[in-house]
Amino acid sequence: MKIVLTALSVILLIYSLYFLAFAVYGLLKKRKVYPETDKLLRFAILVPARNEDSVIGDLMDSANSLDYPKDHFDTYVIINNCTDRTEEIAREKGAIVLPCTDPTKNKSDVLRFAFRKLADEPIDAYVVVDADNTMSTSFLREMNKALAVGAPAAQCVRTGRNSKRSWVAGCYEIYYRFQNAFFNHSRSAAGLPASINGSGWAVTKEQINSYGFKTITITEDMEYTILCGLDKKDIAFVDTADSCDEFVSDWRTSWRQRIRWTFGALQCIKTYQGSLLKNAFSGSFVCFDLFMINILVPVTAFGLLLMPFGYFSMSAFLSFPLYLLTSFASFYLSSCLVALLAVLITHGSVKDTWRGILCYPYFLLSWLPLFISCLFRKDISWTPIRKSAGAK
Repeated sequence: MKIVLTALSVILLIYSLYFLAFAVYGLLKKRKVYPETDKLLRFAILVPARNEDSVIGDLMDSANSLDYPKDHFDTYVIINNCTDRTEEIAREKGAIVLPCTDPTKNKSDVLRFAFRKLADEPIDAYVVVDADNTMSTSFLREMNKALAVGAPAAQCVRTGRNSKRSWVAGCYEIYYRFQNAFFNHSRSAAGLPASINGSGWAVTKEQINSYGFKTITITEDMEYTILCGLDKKDIAFVDTADSCDEFVSDWRTSWRQRIRWTFGALQCIKTYQGSLLKNAFSGSFVCFDLFMINILVPVTAFGLLLMPFGYFSMSAFLSFPLYLLTSFASFYLSSCLVALLAVLITHGSVKDTWRGILCYPYFLLSWLPLFISCLFRKDISWTPIRKSAGAK
């Protein structure tokens, strides 16, 4: 048992060092700046919406305030089984409403409907945002720079506007700041594709027309990232464009949302790990990196499960209860420090996220029962996450 546990610990250490190397590299590299351009693409901003009347007005005000020629973009609100005033408010604010007439099980179905309906329109690129988002005024201008130099897809920076509402919202803020700094920025600096993070991303119409949007899992963002990697298509990271979310602020809703994310991650593993590994052995470092990212959830869960058994792999003078206490204390302190670093590196507010920083270790630990729960699920239904207006 000691030999097996030691070997597993070494494998986990090597896996951790792989991501640590990227994180350190990203800290040492300046952000990638895309050049100014006179080329102005025509954008369609796509907003999948189901009962979003509490937030759709803020999103439309944000879209109407974009610093981009008004004749070069339109905002399309895709109405998906709404029973509230979402459609009415969207029209009042100047959106073009697209009632989704296709049967839908998830966000991918809604997006495929929109891509098909707009296929013949004079559009150069699509931007996908959620109804509870707001965009920085320079959002389209900055995304345009990346697409104008040839990137087929791009992801913006994601932050929140309600991180101080609760410790749960604070943890989400840290989670996305961690992604911005240690995943997307570091990979962009190393010449690798960034990852699409659910909203605030753009894709050229040419890319959609050529390759489609063939996602089949419940986490279309990670899946489309993998598909782009397999097709050798780059995803630019545009950290001069910001999308601001209203993060989930209560534990029950967070649990429901992250079960969906975790189940989708397992779907991606079952569907694509073989293809990623095959391409990695053929010399694609992009696919190797995606392989490593794709197994992050189960490896993290396995590492947490392995932690108590570490006692039996070492000749320790500590009692087992004391070993568990010191292990948890080490995990707690290191997780808090990483959370604090993520906030500081991305110029976030410690004052607004201090509860999230202190509770981030519990947020990480909660992925373990989520993962175990999803192992025994055969399917999971997509349900919208209800948001409130003006969250602070």
